[in-house]
Amino acid sequence: MLKKRYEYKFKLPVTILDEVRDLMSNYVHVDPYADRMPDKEYTVRSIYLDTRDMKFYREKMAGIRIRKKLRIRAYNEPVDDSLVFLEIKRKDGVFISKDRAPLEYQHLNPLLKSGEVESFVKTANGKPTEYDAAKKFFYHLSRQGLYPKILIIYEREPFTSKFDHSFRITFDKNLRSVITNTYDEFVDERDLVHTMPGYFILEAKFYAGLPEWFRAILRKYELQRMALSKYCMGLDSHKHSHRIISMEHVIGRR
Repeated sequence: MLKKRYEYKFKLPVTILDEVRDLMSNYVHVDPYADRMPDKEYTVRSIYLDTRDMKFYREKMAGIRIRKKLRIRAYNEPVDDSLVFLEIKRKDGVFISKDRAPLEYQHLNPLLKSGEVESFVKTANGKPTEYDAAKKFFYHLSRQGLYPKILIIYEREPFTSKFDHSFRITFDKNLRSVITNTYDEFVDERDLVHTMPGYFILEAKFYAGLPEWFRAILRKYELQRMALSKYCMGLDSHKHSHRIISMEHVIGRR
């Protein structure tokens, strides 16, 4: 049974990003992966899938408490041996859980065409957890008739607490997207539409309560938790672009 954790999201103006980072500096470390990057951040690229009638989008907009979304995630600019991930993210109110299966980028299309999980998915220490996650992904892919809808891109600054490593904070910045109906556009930077320019999303993920130092930051800037779906906001931003006239255009074909 997957362990659930809390996920809180906040919308902040980029004008206070440096201030918030400074206020956090005594309490957090930069994530080790990001710490190796020149700007202490990395680029997240996710292709989101949905049904032809946009079931996942509609459930989110309707405020359905228990729901899920499927995506394929890559980082920075993937090359053949870069890891990409098949993901199922589940939401139950403020709780989240995730199934995740890694594979090499060069094997993504062969896997999607064949469904041969054991041939392409990587496992840790020979355990079947990642195989199981990939099989669940393919179950929903087939049963619900899922298709690529949109590529969401943003830069992420990730931090972990010095005192509780399960407490994680991320700054997700420069949120942008492009409509797609293929699995081959992770690095497509053409015709991008920006979502909520001038703002970034602060996410806090944790199993126990919020630490007092973080609550003090929330009080200082009068921040309120918000329901911010990058997937839905990305699609909505295209409603007013020259590329999309109605949601019917989002319903892609393979």
